[in-house]
Amino acid sequence: MRAIPIPIRKRILELYERGRSTREIAQSFPGVRVTAAPPLPAGCSGKCNAAQSGAELARAPWLLFTDADTVHRPGSLARALAEAIKSLAGNPEQGREMGLKGREYLEENFSRAVIGEKLVQLLEREILSRKS
Repeated sequence: MRAIPIPIRKRILELYERGRSTREIAQSFPGVRVTAAPPLPAGCSGKCNAAQSGAELARAPWLLFTDADTVHRPGSLARALAEAIKSLAGNPEQGREMGLKGREYLEENFSRAVIGEKLVQLLEREILSRKS
């Protein structure tokens, strides 16, 4: 078996320790979306609250939760993905549901109409910024 690099499309870092340096370090990585966890509900720990809040923001069918002090062994993400795929292969209904949700996401975010509207907005902003 050889290692296969797996691109990670979105990273959401949910901060539950409000340390300024933690936020600055996290924001220094490209592609990381840093958000602040909401106030703690009664009886909830900071880590659980942050994980729940981050999961609610995510749109991916599978999530990988990790900590700053976790050391991942080479290939651990690939093995986790392989397990998820095996699980999905054994559940065709879940695969169909995920396929439908994926198509819905693409249509909502990348249809010609959506891309055209985003392009128009970008051009309008650019034109307006040059006029001022």
